[in-house]
Amino acid sequence: KIADNHHAFKVGFIQNDKVIIKLRKRFDNFDKSFLKQIISEGKEKKIFNVNNIDITIKNIQIALRGMEIEFIKNKLNEDCQKQLDNFLDMISTGILQIS
Repeated sequence: KIADNHHAFKVGFIQNDKVIIKLRKRFDNFDKSFLKQIISEGKEKKIFNVNNIDITIKNIQIALRGMEIEFIKNKLNEDCQKQLDNFLDMISTGILQIS
């Protein structure tokens, strides 16, 4: 209840709680594996133009983590969904192979 009313407290809890950090690492590892599969296959099929898959994945994860607090703060409302959809469109369009 305190976290719902005090954004700074909520952010501090999310960034520092050991359980949250463990869960985040587990999801980060899953995301990394999943993204690597998608991007590697896209690169192999010449759909994606990616020079360094690992750096690309890291940048995507950093960008998503930057949106994480906003999503939690706004409880994944319609604006958050639009923001996420826009981000995904930007990422997929931004790495398309241009002929």
